[in-house]
Amino acid sequence: MLQSLPAAPQLHASLLAGLAPDDRAPFLESAPRRHFSGGQLIQSRGEVARGCWLIEQGLVKLGQFDPDGRFVALTLLGPGESYGELALLRRGERTVDAIAQGDCTLRWIAAGQFEAVLAANPATMRQMLALLGEQLNYSLARQVGRIAPAATRLADLLAALAGTGTAPAVLPLTQQDLADLTGVTRMTISRELARLASAGLVRCGYRTIEVLSGPGLAAHAGRTA
Repeated sequence: MLQSLPAAPQLHASLLAGLAPDDRAPFLESAPRRHFSGGQLIQSRGEVARGCWLIEQGLVKLGQFDPDGRFVALTLLGPGESYGELALLRRGERTVDAIAQGDCTLRWIAAGQFEAVLAANPATMRQMLALLGEQLNYSLARQVGRIAPAATRLADLLAALAGTGTAPAVLPLTQQDLADLTGVTRMTISRELARLASAGLVRCGYRTIEVLSGPGLAAHAGRTA
């Protein structure tokens, strides 16, 4: 049986997810669960931030709709990751749209709860400031990573999403999703997926990519860098 998709902390430096469980728990005390179906819009760019999200199950794509109405994914978040904290901290508007990538369950942390926990726990605020620095480093590293060859970018992304387990993992992603996330064309993704499939590392299905060996992909990325 295929394993479900694990968390992929390499893809996003979220603030709440970076806290120790005991420090994160107060944020979740009054945080209701909300369920979304695949393709459902969770938040829209330009909305005033009135809370943030922690993903319990499933995947969420963050990105923006282009002028033609096509959603361009910027990153993909999994269980245990959070987003929306930055907009709360600056008391501003959302800068990205968020869409459920398949059915998912999230915890909604309202602004009042978020700010009350930080006010009562200065040490937690200091941790978040440190995590903000890590997020900046992550963003810079991702931009540098886009200089790498397409084969390396794709293998790195799939290996990060699949995790370190040896069992196959099915990723609910299209070739266009992968193109958006790696910053290359769909034609390039198609070509590189065919090469990975020939090497026995992935299997392509309808709107899915089955990773047959996460460690094998990581090793392949190292060889193509």
